[in-house]
Amino acid sequence: DDQEAMFVASCVSEAVQELAVDGNCSQITDASLEAIAKALPAAVRNLELNLGNCEGVTDAGFNSFISVLREQKKSRGGGLKHLKLHLEGSGLSDALQAKALAMGGSFDAWNTPSKDPSSWIHQSPQKINSKEEIFPVADVEKKWLQNMLDNGGTYVDTYGFSNVALRQIDYEGHIVVLMFRGVNDKCTDFFVEDVSSAHEILAKLRSNPRLFDSFDRPG
Repeated sequence: DDQEAMFVASCVSEAVQELAVDGNCSQITDASLEAIAKALPAAVRNLELNLGNCEGVTDAGFNSFISVLREQKKSRGGGLKHLKLHLEGSGLSDALQAKALAMGGSFDAWNTPSKDPSSWIHQSPQKINSKEEIFPVADVEKKWLQNMLDNGGTYVDTYGFSNVALRQIDYEGHIVVLMFRGVNDKCTDFFVEDVSSAHEILAKLRSNPRLFDSFDRPG
């Protein structure tokens, strides 16, 4: 259960560099994953995690797990290099399992957005109650996204009539690109890489329309 997972995670030696957690067919939940992430020793470089048939793990919990690991890597320096996952039969969506497979065992890949903006999904918080939730990325938006990716996570376009700014953020395990149109200081649109992320964020926006208001427009 969650308490056992927390206890086991807290007992791992700080000198361990390789760690395998076999939770196959266990009662591991989102809370268990968070405990494992928070207790992971700074020396660990390779983590193998078996969540096979763990139906209590959700996309939201797994994304939070990834987010905690990212933050720890930033604050500690160095950190996790390889994350090998076994997810068959878990409670994770097919889309997230496919994404994990595409990562190829590299943890750094979870921190890097796709270099092909044409695969991204566009949504406007101003249209969260419209019937059409997901919008394709326009050609000019692909150019903005590519410029942002090439520029390390921010981009400001003041040429012509566009006047837009983009900022990449990590929101609860999701790589999200916020767009600020015109002179707006608050996010007017956002981009994500997959449909499941888009729906999860839209659900949060419906309950909290000011979800991204704390993120400033890049300068």
